[in-house]
Amino acid sequence: MNRQPPSRAVVDPAHRASSLPAKLTSRSPNRRRSIPTVTPGRHLCPSGLALSSPDDFSGTGGLLVTRSAGTQPEEPVESAAGTPRDVARFGALEVPVFRNYFYATIISNIGSWMQILAQGWLILQLTNSPFYLGLVGLVRAVPTIGLSLVGGVLADRSSRTRILMVTQAGMALSSLVIALLTVSGLITVWHLLVISFVSSVFFAVDNPTRQALVPDLVGRDRLTSAIGLNSAAWNAAAIIGPSIAGILIAAVSISGAFFLNAASYIPVLIAVAIIPPLERRAPTSRSMIRQLSEGLGYIRSD
Repeated sequence: MNRQPPSRAVVDPAHRASSLPAKLTSRSPNRRRSIPTVTPGRHLCPSGLALSSPDDFSGTGGLLVTRSAGTQPEEPVESAAGTPRDVARFGALEVPVFRNYFYATIISNIGSWMQILAQGWLILQLTNSPFYLGLVGLVRAVPTIGLSLVGGVLADRSSRTRILMVTQAGMALSSLVIALLTVSGLITVWHLLVISFVSSVFFAVDNPTRQALVPDLVGRDRLTSAIGLNSAAWNAAAIIGPSIAGILIAAVSISGAFFLNAASYIPVLIAVAIIPPLERRAPTSRSMIRQLSEGLGYIRSD
């Protein structure tokens, strides 16, 4: 028995359109949905925004939404002081005074590490004694530990640039005396002990003064950058300085390392001399003894 296919009702197109929701029928027949263009290495989130690669996702929910083509970059966010919040890691070098001072200290730090290696080698040549080698290290360490607080107090009470001129000149003169005694053949281990102690006294005052001078040169916004640069410069000099000293000792003489260290203080003296007058700090009525006790109290409480 032949079955008849079920009959289908014929629906008028006008009736079908009238039965649809008004939200759908209100669309223009010529309107097309825009499809975002994605460049290679980008992804689409459900909303159609271009995203960075998965390794670079950050922000809320781990997604970093990038601007699509044709949009204008946002203005940098500024802090209350009117400067950008994010200062570049090398932002301190944008200050000409600090830049000159920074490059000069790199040269001086390299010279200081050259003398440390040359001095130890000279002691071994003179005495061949590990005891004297350790004794010179102790003589250098005692003023650095015991007088650093005094140097910090002096840096707070006096002109920092004047202090640096005195300390840098004193350390340069100490290196020059060692170099002259060495090249003349008159050097003894006791000369090295005394000169090392005197040079360390200058360094105990010089180091906190240099640290206190940095904020005066770069300001608060670039202070983090300046501290990082100074630390990197000192660590780099610890590698470069002994390497140069070893080459000089082998190729020229041990006195050459001392002469170069004495000359390495000249750039710092020039850089400090051309620093413009800094803002004068308000005088304090507290005595040095009281400031020292306050510093020790802060160390104990930290």
